[in-house]
Amino acid sequence: MQKQRAGRGETYQRVNHEVAALITELGPGAHLPTRSELADRFSTTRATIDRVMQDFVRDGLVTGGRGRQRAVLSPTGCPIKTIGVLWNAPDRRTFMGGDYFLSLLYGIRTAAGPKMYVPVEPLQRGSCEEDIRKMGAQGLIVLRPDYCDLPTLAALSNDLGIPILTVAGSFRSKAILPSVDSNNQQGMDLAVQHLVNLGHRHIGIASVLATHPDHFERVEACFQSLREAQLSFLPDWLLIEPGILSKPAEELEYEWQASIRAWLTRLIKTNRLPTAIICTDFATAVRVCTVLRENGKSVPVDVSLIHYDDPPIAVTVQPQMTAISQDVFELGSRALTHLVAQIQGVDVERNSRVDMTLVRPECSKPPREVP
Repeated sequence: MQKQRAGRGETYQRVNHEVAALITELGPGAHLPTRSELADRFSTTRATIDRVMQDFVRDGLVTGGRGRQRAVLSPTGCPIKTIGVLWNAPDRRTFMGGDYFLSLLYGIRTAAGPKMYVPVEPLQRGSCEEDIRKMGAQGLIVLRPDYCDLPTLAALSNDLGIPILTVAGSFRSKAILPSVDSNNQQGMDLAVQHLVNLGHRHIGIASVLATHPDHFERVEACFQSLREAQLSFLPDWLLIEPGILSKPAEELEYEWQASIRAWLTRLIKTNRLPTAIICTDFATAVRVCTVLRENGKSVPVDVSLIHYDDPPIAVTVQPQMTAISQDVFELGSRALTHLVAQIQGVDVERNSRVDMTLVRPECSKPPREVP
């Protein structure tokens, strides 16, 4: 399966052979032991394990990674050559891309290694089969599809005859394709429980990308978490806006900002402002914070804000906010691993979930006492 390399020592050759046998035994999609475990198992050093694994990564047989547990891509010596990646919004790369998409692509490409070609193309409304065939893609990863993309994805799945997997695109009851997502219910449970522990009983939610499955799922998860916490919820405490992808980015930005301003202004004027608001993404939280401060409300003294996602820029924004962080790199890496396993004919988890964590809890405060 592996090439014997001249100039390597006897220990290296022995470990190379033993790891190759383990890769074949485990099969595509399986995780290898950690490098410390492999060193103990094969009675060698971690440095030797690192050299051996670098060779397998170069050959496209295991995933790359930045200190993470590696997974098997191919035990056959005939690795996958091309994986296509499709965006859902070709005219909004700058507007919606940012750290999220860059981290996803970094996770995918790091896992793929240097011998796998990963072209990135837009997912057009309508037919894109010809472009995909030109790629020579053996499988497709679709990043953050919209509900509007369901017909396109169904057609691709039926017509291309290659495995397709979505990232942050679990359509649940309409799950036509396998997906890798963050555990949005877990994230919302963490957010609600944190606020409840601080004494909050009036919790709102804001989402301006509700046509994305992950954002819509977060709204549903909020209601589930509130029910489990036995908290009441006023309809006025919900802001939900669709992300209509056919509109220009500048027009969407204006509409979303106007919706947030009208929503919060109405709540403030009617004295119905919740003491905490959970936003389904970081950009929405920044907009909400801006409007609150324009109306003389302090964050987090008057209103505690929690947002999903934790891009690097979040720690530079003032005031900082509590966040539900997802490992976007892991989303991309796991998507690549699962798709390659599908191509190899291995059954994979239909909807794989990556854990979420609560960060900067100190940035939320107990509610002010109501006179």
